[in-house]
Amino acid sequence: MKKIIFLFLLFSINILVNALNVFVDENRFLDENGNTILEINYQCKYTELLFVKEEKGFVAKFGIEFSITKNDSLIYTDEFTNKIISKTLQLEQTEKTFSDKLSLTLSKSDFNFKIIFYDLNSKNKSEWTHKFDLLPQNSILSDLEFSKNITDATKNSVFDRNKNNFEVNPNHIFDINHDFFYLYFESYLPSAEKKITIKKNDIIIYETFAKITKKEQIEKIDVSKFPEGYYQIFISLSDAKNYGLREDYFSLKKKREQIVRTFASFADEFLLISYFTKSSNRKNWNTLTNDGKGHFIQRFWHNLDLDPTTKNNEFLEKIKLRIADTNLKFSSHKKGWKTDRGRIFIKYGTPDDVSKMDTGLYTKYTQKDFEIWKYRNEHFLTYIFIDFMMNGNFTMIYADGDDFEVTDPKWQKYLGKDFDTGLLD
Repeated sequence: MKKIIFLFLLFSINILVNALNVFVDENRFLDENGNTILEINYQCKYTELLFVKEEKGFVAKFGIEFSITKNDSLIYTDEFTNKIISKTLQLEQTEKTFSDKLSLTLSKSDFNFKIIFYDLNSKNKSEWTHKFDLLPQNSILSDLEFSKNITDATKNSVFDRNKNNFEVNPNHIFDINHDFFYLYFESYLPSAEKKITIKKNDIIIYETFAKITKKEQIEKIDVSKFPEGYYQIFISLSDAKNYGLREDYFSLKKKREQIVRTFASFADEFLLISYFTKSSNRKNWNTLTNDGKGHFIQRFWHNLDLDPTTKNNEFLEKIKLRIADTNLKFSSHKKGWKTDRGRIFIKYGTPDDVSKMDTGLYTKYTQKDFEIWKYRNEHFLTYIFIDFMMNGNFTMIYADGDDFEVTDPKWQKYLGKDFDTGLLD
């Protein structure tokens, strides 16, 4: 089965918002000389990109670095940037996407392809790699290309298929309410028997046969009676002497609802977002309008969604529950989620071990309460919080294993010379 590469952001606090979600799909076709045409379709949602206000409107800059290597030797490299300009930034734009295609003609295998996708405004990036195999010259069937829709072809469109603009969908996920999608493939037989089979859980739910005589095939697939879920699709061509088969997949899902932000205040929402980033992008944030800030928030939480195919954002729901817990446990003169302990709790959840102690009478400072927090399962982290004012507002003075947090150089002075550092193991 041809593989589809999903560049989803991994759920790891150490790499949050460093990745750009890009869907990539590669397909192979044959030219008249039997050479393989490799077409790499890629797509990125507007919500993945940071739009910054400029003179002409709101601008996102989507960059590509493309390279081909063989046996660790560089064969070809190129890079280019696409500007996406919008007069306004409305949340309705969350359904819009930027799509493009790379096309190469190759006669040999054993090439390695690497594409780095990057957002020039946010500096977020993702990498796609692929080892190229030729489509055999005796192939009777190309790979399968999926599309949400077909429109009238525009001049010089890279998505032109048989004088139609074939709106490629690299992720193969379709809205269940759309009723149909399209497939494009090529037959390399003068005439053939075509069979299309669709399976769900290895059970045939759709099958059709037809005679074909044309090279370029556009197939409209009716899914109006299909339930949500994952499907396998098989296309076969045959004549008296030849047989060819291609297998791929698609998914049907309900259109996801827009994500509602956690706080009514943009300032509070951005403070929460900053917990998960090394750089808070404050400069870019301050250039955005309220619509732009809403767009940024939408993009951020979408990036952390544990399963984008479901209705709910599971990650955000978890964060909301943790916020409620911090407000109950750590509130003093300010909301619990705005405290140092609250910040760590929101990011990593309940510590595996909490030691509540005091500094004793052997420091040059007044006796203070402090807490040691340890995480030892998914993360290996240690923190110390001390109540300087003895009013319930604990300040972080020590952080180990967390690149996002800073240790106070004087932390040991606050605890005294007799502090047992073995407690941190």
